[in-house]
Amino acid sequence: MNSGTPISALGATRIAVGGLWLAALAADRAAAGATLPPAGRLVAIALAGRDIAQGALLVSNPRSRTALAGAVIDGLHAASMLPVAALVPRYRTPAAVSAGAAVAWVGAAAWALAAGRSS
Repeated sequence: MNSGTPISALGATRIAVGGLWLAALAADRAAAGATLPPAGRLVAIALAGRDIAQGALLVSNPRSRTALAGAVIDGLHAASMLPVAALVPRYRTPAAVSAGAAVAWVGAAAWALAAGRSS
């Protein structure tokens, strides 16, 4: 199975998104989480860093197993954001956005895995 190309593309995309997110935080963009309280901003920085690290892993190890593990982590992250969105009004919107982004990454990984099988 030649899944390296789609999985590598997924990794490169995650690196780019994480880098843009960090740049937006550094530029104090509210949409990136710059207006969150300090703890929330720290979480946003950590999640952007995780995107970069996860992308680097996918680029350096473009295997189905790596993409699947990342998708599981993203699914767990999405699930962990649901109670935050439901129970902490101050973080409702950022948690919902984070959950949505994590679900999108799961979908992107599913696409990369399917595209790798068909090539």
